[in-house]
Order: sequence, then structure tokens, then C-alpha cells
Amino acid sequence: MRIIVVAMLCGGCNFRIDPVFDAPAGSDGGATADLALPPGVDGGGPGADLAPPVFMTVAILAGSDPGYKDETGARAQFDNPNGLAVDGAGNLYVADTSNDVVRKVDVNAVVTTLAGHPGDASEQDGSGDNARFDEPEAITVDAAGIVWVSDAGAGTIRRIAAGGAVTTFAGDGTSGYLDGTGTAARFNQPRGLVADGAGNLFVADSSNHVIRRIVVATGAVTTLAGGVGLIGRVDATGTAARFNQPRGLAVDGSGNLYVGDMGNSCIRVVAIASGAVTTLAGTGVAGSNDGIGTAAAFDSMRGVALDGLGDLYVADTQNSTVRKIVLATKQVTTIAGMAHVPNQQLGPLPSTLDQPWGIVVMPGSGALVYTDSHTADLIVIR
Repeated sequence: MRIIVVAMLCGGCNFRIDPVFDAPAGSDGGATADLALPPGVDGGGPGADLAPPVFMTVAILAGSDPGYKDETGARAQFDNPNGLAVDGAGNLYVADTSNDVVRKVDVNAVVTTLAGHPGDASEQDGSGDNARFDEPEAITVDAAGIVWVSDAGAGTIRRIAAGGAVTTFAGDGTSGYLDGTGTAARFNQPRGLVADGAGNLFVADSSNHVIRRIVVATGAVTTLAGGVGLIGRVDATGTAARFNQPRGLAVDGSGNLYVGDMGNSCIRVVAIASGAVTTLAGTGVAGSNDGIGTAAAFDSMRGVALDGLGDLYVADTQNSTVRKIVLATKQVTTIAGMAHVPNQQLGPLPSTLDQPWGIVVMPGSGALVYTDSHTADLIVIR
């Protein structure tokens, strides 16, 4: 795979992506980014003095043809990379799903395997190469630097400590549905995961069509919103709400959880305090249309990510585009790619993309990085 970066110019912040390796013949090159957040950016809520970004070009950050290789930039290889997370120091973490491992990409685009053994799809706690995953799909990093992984095939939530030790935190490895504490709980294909700043994890329990909350201090798993096994698109509170295969998750500092409701092709918002669910954008029918709120259309989006300016970015997977939603106005625009043209052509925007999946906003620069599950890259938009 390749990891692709979308870059931008941002008023009030310093942005730089410097080449850090010599790309092999035939590759698209690579880059790395300065990753400190701009002043006022915390991943949620508008920044007071920051100008909207202007994205200009698309480039490869890491990855080449599908495979498995720890290397630098385009010399590295991934296989069906999905979930993507970034820590405060600008290190990226990738759920390398078909390799059944978790990878780390540092600020110099050096790719290493953090945990798991490539090609060994099973579930085993241990350190580094001794650990095993079964289709890890979503990933998040909390304020303490702990890496959390939704191990979709195993139906569990895994914890990776700073030294690479992997433990099973929630779920018993049996697909199903059960609220409980730690390994007494059960999930069914958990495919979205995000940590907030208050010691909670939120899980898009996709095949149960619900959003779950895990209190990290106690391991208690509860259902925040959605009816278990009930597919639909209903704005309501708690278990009266309905989702259809929720995937990507993002959380702001004001108690709002943003959900890429993949099967409904729309973006939903869950008020964490009450469990009230509303539709932010999307008609509920697959399509590609810029517009305001429910006049816009998406197609099977996966990843979502917040910046500090009050904007939400969407990896609109089946449309082969990256979209932007201004939360204050609900205005949806396409910033990269051309709808229904799944052909990766890097360079000046609008360019064309293939299958954007996981997406993050880089701290400091505000550049976007997404995983392309089909071309097996990490891509940057800047």
C-alpha cells in the first residue's frame, strides 16, 4: 500500500514537508511533515485565530505495492492498510489489516512493525512480534501515548503499551453483543475506534450497528447509541437511534462524537452526555454531491477526522474523494479526487484518488494523511 499526504497552506501555522528518502525507480517519491499542532488546535473545536487551509497537492508518504516490508517511505510495503492515528509528536500508527500487524511511521517516514506477526491471523497477547492480531482495522492513541486497536476479526479491543506489550482490554474473542467489564463484554466486527480526552474509548461496533463506550479506568463497556442488530437511519436518543454499519469515529472537546455511518452514507453526531443522535450531512442515499447538510451526498465513507478550525474531513471511499465539512455551516465540499474516478494520479489538486480509508489531520501543519487500502499507500494532502 501507499500512504498519501494531502498538504495545505494554513494561515497562522508553519507547515513543512521535507523529502526524507530517495524513492526507488518508478515510485512517486515521499515526504514527511512537521507535526506540532498550530496554536489553538486540539482536534476539536474552532481555533480563534487560524485561517482555513488551502490544499494544493497530493503525494506519497510511505508505501509502494502491496506486501510487507519495514523500510523508509516508498520502499516500505503495507497490505490493505485501514485505520490511521497520529500522536502528539507526529508519529503515525497504521492498522495494516491484511498483514495482521500494527505499524508505526515516524516523522522521517521510517516504517517499523510495532506489534504482531505478518500473515499470522490469530489472537495472542504478548510483546512485539510475539503478539497476534486478527484483521486489526481501527486505531487510536490516547493522551498517555497508549495505542488502542479494534481487532475486528477477533471482536476485541487491544491495548499496546509504550514498550510494545499487547493485552486484550475488552471483548472475549467471541463475536456477539454483551455489555460488561473488560473481557466479559462482546463485540461484533468493531471497525471504528477513538479515544477522547476524558478517559473514554468509543467503538463503532459495526455488525451490531451500535456505538459503544469503554471507560478506560474500569473497563466498563456500555452501549451509547443504536439498537443492537437493528439497521436503519433514525435520529433519536440512545437505543432508539439507528445506524447501518458505522465505521469512522472522531471526537471533539465539546462532548460530540462524529460517526461515519457507512451503510447510510451519511455523517451522524452523537452527543456523548445524552446519547442523542442527529444527522450532520448526507442524504442517506449513496451519491456524490457537494452542498449543505443533508443536501450533500457521500458513498460508503470510512474515516473521519477533525481539525482545530471546526472542520471535519471525510475519506469518502467509494467516491474516491476526500471531503470537508465546515461544522458551523454544514457546508460540504470536495477537496481532493474526482467522484467515481478511482485512479490514483498524484500531483496538483484536484488530482484523482483510489480508495481513501483512514484519515488524520497532522498536528502543526494541518496536512491530511490517509491510507489507501487498494494501492497500499499512505498519502499526504498538503
